[in-house]
Amino acid sequence: DFEIDNSLIDYAKYILMWNKEDAGIPPEKRKPIKIMIFSKGGYLEPANMFVDVISLSKTPVYGYNIGVSMSGAAIILIACHKRYCLQNSTVLIHRGYADISGNATDVLNSAENYKRDIEKMKNFIIGKTNITKQLFKKHESEDWFINAQDQLKLGIVDAVVDSIDELLNI
Repeated sequence: DFEIDNSLIDYAKYILMWNKEDAGIPPEKRKPIKIMIFSKGGYLEPANMFVDVISLSKTPVYGYNIGVSMSGAAIILIACHKRYCLQNSTVLIHRGYADISGNATDVLNSAENYKRDIEKMKNFIIGKTNITKQLFKKHESEDWFINAQDQLKLGIVDAVVDSIDELLNI
């Protein structure tokens, strides 16, 4: 429930610690790590770091979009091993925003790096969801807001939670 920033490293450390504690337990018998997401996004670098940690986790990581999972938070949700959302939740996928400054060489290098990061993000989303290259291309120049039913259709989430019992027992 915060802006994606470098403080996400603390949550990554928990995932690493719980994986260490679970060593020797088959992944399917491990208690899943549950992440409730309500974030309007933030910085891409910490989001990418957290995505990598989730992807490497042998202990299952479940993500819950409990309101808004925007920008970097959407990528984190998509990285989770199982993904859920509430009826009125929204996902935002977009190309992000960059604040690049410096001399001409620095700006050009930073822009090239940002372009590579956006391409990796696009390929990650397409690879982990039912979003096709064509559909992504259709929306890539806009802020693409996706409601709960469309999150389900597009494979962003595995289920829409419609009861408190379901939310507590997933």
